[in-house]
Amino acid sequence: MRRPAVKATAVSSSAACGRERQRYYSYDWMLAVFLAALLAPVAVQAANCPAGYGVGYGPGGCDPCKPGFAKLSVGRSKCTPCAPHTIQPVSGRTRCIACASNRTNNDERTYCKLLPPGTPPRAKVEPTKAPPRVPTRKPTLSKQAAEKAAATGYGYTFPCQITQNGGRRCGIPVGYRGTGRTGAYYLPRGYQGKPLPVMILLHGSGVNGNWMINPFLHFADKYKFIIVAPDSRQNMYWNIPKRASDPWTQDFYHIEACFQYVKKQANVSFDKRFITVNGNSRAGYAAGSFASRANSVAATSAIVMHSNILARQFGWRVFPILWSTGAKDPLYGPSVTNTNRAYFHHVRPEYKITSRTWDSSHSLNSRKEIDNICLWFVSPSTRLYPAPPLGSY
Repeated sequence: MRRPAVKATAVSSSAACGRERQRYYSYDWMLAVFLAALLAPVAVQAANCPAGYGVGYGPGGCDPCKPGFAKLSVGRSKCTPCAPHTIQPVSGRTRCIACASNRTNNDERTYCKLLPPGTPPRAKVEPTKAPPRVPTRKPTLSKQAAEKAAATGYGYTFPCQITQNGGRRCGIPVGYRGTGRTGAYYLPRGYQGKPLPVMILLHGSGVNGNWMINPFLHFADKYKFIIVAPDSRQNMYWNIPKRASDPWTQDFYHIEACFQYVKKQANVSFDKRFITVNGNSRAGYAAGSFASRANSVAATSAIVMHSNILARQFGWRVFPILWSTGAKDPLYGPSVTNTNRAYFHHVRPEYKITSRTWDSSHSLNSRKEIDNICLWFVSPSTRLYPAPPLGSY
């Protein structure tokens, strides 16, 4: 009579051990699924990747095209492989290179190899031509200037135009060392013979300097300041030195050349107390780096709109910084900018940072935000750090 009782106890103990083991493995499986989901790369929705960049997991949801691939147009599309008998050995390119008539591409489309012996020369491959680029938004210029913009695309120049408010809106016809980059500038009404503040506007991806003037045009007349708006390379993004010790890029020399070009115009005078560099989107990185390293510009402040800055890219100049973003910004929202700003203040505590968040998205569609930015720029309270005297200025 006792033996069945012992057997039942053994079976009960084994079943309990099995249930415990099953529970352990279920927890282990749940932990594995959680770690896999946490460590898996998350694709960021790209907003018009530049030419040479396709949809991916990089900054802004864009990755450079790998070798053997290219992308001509701007938009949310993937990089396409090079056509037969064409190659591309470098990443981030817009078009592929045709091989000679006695050569063809390898399997990875990264170099040209000789055709097998006895193979007749093939027909010459014509290089792919990029589609014509036209501005996505029409500039507020005359009909002749708008027609020229549509015909030549970005980077065009135009003669001076008198706006409805009586200001002068002009193109900058020459850039740095013949790189083909141009720009634009705006002089408010009554600028003659008066030292006025200067705002250097750096545009984001997909637009040019002349378009960047549009949101600030009304407030330049309201607060009486000059706008200098250079164009970046291909009007996409700015080439920024990775560290403060790295040499200047052509983009930085071009910004300085546009500043000096406007300064030499007749009856134009700059107020040394109010010179700022304002960058929107990815140009915010360039704004802080250029303002802290450009001795000939002698910036007294910097403005970062819907972007971040890196402490390692800053030079020796110290000035106030206005950090403005939108609560609905999908790329540089408050959670992203607050983390970056805290780290920047920890590394470079000598900079005074003013942070403001607005009910706006990534685009410059909030007049209240732009009005507040311009008012902060011309306010005497921003001159906390007087610019040191420079003999070359």
